[in-house]
Amino acid sequence: MGNTESVVPKLLGENVQRFRKEKNLTQVELAEIIGITQKHLSEIETGIKFPSAPIIEDLSKAFGKPVSALFGGTDINVYDMSNKVVDLLMMNLQPKLNLIYKEIDDINKKISNMKITIQTE
Repeated sequence: MGNTESVVPKLLGENVQRFRKEKNLTQVELAEIIGITQKHLSEIETGIKFPSAPIIEDLSKAFGKPVSALFGGTDINVYDMSNKVVDLLMMNLQPKLNLIYKEIDDINKKISNMKITIQTE
């Protein structure tokens, strides 16, 4: 393996180790969760071995992170993403909502200024 090729397994291994520690898991515990040996996990974390696609998917699920996060990509979870979408929608809807609120307020003022006479027999 050349220098350039060894960067990816090392990066993956460092991220796996960091995410494992964030979850307060030992190598033995994580290995058990994803169905590999502790030795194999150790070799992944040190960059000696590169995991298969199914193991990468299992690691992603175990950490609750997208596969891209294992390789140093975007580490954003669904909750954060949904909050960003809601913020963006509200930013775009707020001016329209303000107009609607103003119209409702104007209607309420007109109603309160109306005199209603109730006739009883």
